[in-house]
Amino acid sequence: MSKNENISLATSSPVAATPSPLLDLLRRAADAEQLRLQPLPKHAASEEEEHLRQHYALLLAALLTAQPQVSEPQSRLFMLLLDALQLGDRRATLFEQARELAPDTLLEAARLIREQDYAEELLVDALVLLR
Repeated sequence: MSKNENISLATSSPVAATPSPLLDLLRRAADAEQLRLQPLPKHAASEEEEHLRQHYALLLAALLTAQPQVSEPQSRLFMLLLDALQLGDRRATLFEQARELAPDTLLEAARLIREQDYAEELLVDALVLLR
């Protein structure tokens, strides 16, 4: 059997063509570990009260959920931002809250961010998330 025949046999295998659930799980675990090993630096608002940080993150979640679909890179970057804000991974909760965002909550978030002068940071974070 020639070298080329070995290659064609290996690539035509049905096992090689379909990724296994175990390989997918290992890939996701490796990606998650990589994110833990290379976090973003602390966010400018990371030392503020949790109430402000929570509302800041809620506005970012609202921007993401306004799209037809949140991409995997956007979700991962959002998780990194939450870690940089010292909030931990609250994506599911924030996305749910963002879908049911009341006008009063939106006004409260805008007021907090304006009063603490984080409008520029919010704009930059939003632009990066939505790119």
